[in-house]
Order: sequence, then C-alpha cells, then structure tokens
Amino acid sequence: MSEDVVNPSRALWLTIILIVFVVAVFMLTLLLPPSGISSEPIRTQALTTATVEETPQEKGEGAVKIVVLGGEVGATEYGYGFEVGGVVSPGPDVRVRVGVPVTIVFKNVGNLPHTLAITEEKRFDAEPLWGVQLGTPTRPVGPGEERMITFTPNRAGEYYYVCQVPGHIELGMWGKLIAEE
Repeated sequence: MSEDVVNPSRALWLTIILIVFVVAVFMLTLLLPPSGISSEPIRTQALTTATVEETPQEKGEGAVKIVVLGGEVGATEYGYGFEVGGVVSPGPDVRVRVGVPVTIVFKNVGNLPHTLAITEEKRFDAEPLWGVQLGTPTRPVGPGEERMITFTPNRAGEYYYVCQVPGHIELGMWGKLIAEE
C-alpha cells in the first residue's frame, strides 16, 4: 500500500492561500453594492435647500410635518431628500422655526439600513439633539421601513441631520437643519 504523505510546509501554504482567498471574497462582497442598486445616481442635482414653506409637509395648529427619504444615490453615495426632488447627496438644507413643533417621518427608500439623527456635529457618533434619533447604528431603519418623531427646536443655529451608520456620512448621507427665530 502506498501512503500519501503531505508535506507540512506545503499544507501550511495551502491553508494560508485558502484563508487569503476567503477574506478577499468577503471584502469584495462588502465593497460591491447589493443587487438591485443601480450604479447610476437617482438624482445628483435637485433640491438644495428647503424652508418650512417649501418642504413637503402637512400643517396643523402651527406644527410642521416633514417627510424625509433616505437611501443610496448610486453605488458610492448615500443621501437624503424629499418626495419632490428625490434623494440627493448631501441632503438638502431644511429650515425650521424655533419653538414650532416639527414631526419628521423618515422613510428608508434604499436597499441598505440607514438612520436619521439631528446633531451639532457632522459625526456618526455625535449625541442627538432634542431626542431626534430614528434608528441607531446597532438598530437601524431597514429598507422599506419608516420611523417618525416629533420635537421642538429650542434654540437657533445650524445643525446636521446625519445617518449614524458608520461610513455613511463620509458617503454623503447628511444635510443641514437650520433653526431660525
């Protein structure tokens, strides 16, 4: 009978090559967009600023309702937008009034999980202002899902609405929220 003897050095190299191949395939799947995402932008230009009067909303007793869409703008950009104008990267400016209640309805129209939070800094780990955090990095809003929150801005200033999923701000998923007196 003949015995097959495997050279330990060769077995080690084969194992290393197999591990490198598996890691490379895994990394490639992270970099490629999921199927169904077009590499063409949905909208690269459109709405760049919106005031309370221009933002798609419903009014009732002084309150403002804003529907914000979030999703992918292409293979390498994410963004926010409105039903009129579509998703853009970065998202359009939103202007609200201090002391006026604002209801935000966030609809994830993309193929990946996203969030929406209002912060003072354009960072995914910044503390949300006024309790506005729709989804979290560990519990984001899934594709096709929506969340709603009502808040009242209590001070004027320029703030950000951002996606708190790590890496999404860097890909354009942010916009300015401007609270005016």
